[in-house]
Amino acid sequence: MNDNPKWKQLKNEADVLVYEGFTLYGKPYGNGKTFFENGNVYQDGEFGIKGLLKGKEYYPNGQLRFEGTFRICYGYGPNFPSEGKCYDENGNLYYEGQIRCSFGGVGWPTVRIPMEYGHVLQENKPDISYFMWEDEQKLSMNSIQSLN
Repeated sequence: MNDNPKWKQLKNEADVLVYEGFTLYGKPYGNGKTFFENGNVYQDGEFGIKGLLKGKEYYPNGQLRFEGTFRICYGYGPNFPSEGKCYDENGNLYYEGQIRCSFGGVGWPTVRIPMEYGHVLQENKPDISYFMWEDEQKLSMNSIQSLN
């Protein structure tokens, strides 16, 4: 099995581009971009376990929503913003610094500061299967086996 990331375009069932960039096991891993169905960029940066790790996230209208780092969610939820700059839908900076989240019973993140941020996952976000823990376990097992 080849464990090297490859540049790829991923499309949904309707043949609409949802991701372009490096992939591992057919999932975003490394530098790339995800796209809303309207063709605008949703996220741009470095992808890893459970989604974006560092980069930018945009609103469906194309305006920058967040720029900074994301924290890996160790619960069931997605990665969430941890530190950076937050912008409103008109492109105005309204917060800069550490993002504070709380978690529900199953580990789903909710942004508390800044309150204006809203839901971690935007409506109409692309439906993408991200690199997950089991993929990392496969990668680790293959790396161990290649040493023997």
